[in-house]
Amino acid sequence: MAEENEQKLLRVELGGEKYTLRPTFECLEDIEDSTGRSSIELLSDFSLQKIKIKDVAAIIRAGIIGDQRRKGNQVTLTVKEVGQMILDEGFAQFISTACIFLSKAIMPDPNSVPSPDTKQQKKTAT
Repeated sequence: MAEENEQKLLRVELGGEKYTLRPTFECLEDIEDSTGRSSIELLSDFSLQKIKIKDVAAIIRAGIIGDQRRKGNQVTLTVKEVGQMILDEGFAQFISTACIFLSKAIMPDPNSVPSPDTKQQKKTAT
């Protein structure tokens, strides 16, 4: 199993509770199932300012569940509950949080993935 990458974690406060958003395969699968779009399509929607509040809530919820499952906890938060908490806290601040979390989730850790140049150097050296 790969070592934990703390740089991919984000922390948020919703409804007076502090949560950690943790990317996992199941988390990304849940986001894509909930929104009906791929992670790449969602990131494109962020850049085109076409993101929906339901999408932001689904991303935040999935990140919370990813962390809670990792800790062995059961989470019963729904997308609607998270969406309401986001509205109560101020929707605008969670747009960037969701975008950053999704970006971090799908981008490789630069310390663990060899660059294309490194791979080419290894082939040349052999």
